[in-house]
Amino acid sequence: MNFRKFRGHQDYRYTLPVSLTISILAVLVAGATLLGHRAHTEELLLQSRATDQWSYYQAKEYSVS
Repeated sequence: MNFRKFRGHQDYRYTLPVSLTISILAVLVAGATLLGHRAHTEELLLQSRATDQWSYYQAKEYSVS
């Protein structure tokens, strides 16, 4: 049987940097997703206001004529 001798942390020297990089990327993606959802919600509110104003204008014009 050939067992490889464990050499301590030398075998896993990239584990910590890779883990930290993935964690940082996950936080950045979560932040971008959050900002995207907020922008989408704001756009829906603006669209709703525009529709309400247009409906009000049409109703006002219809009642005048």
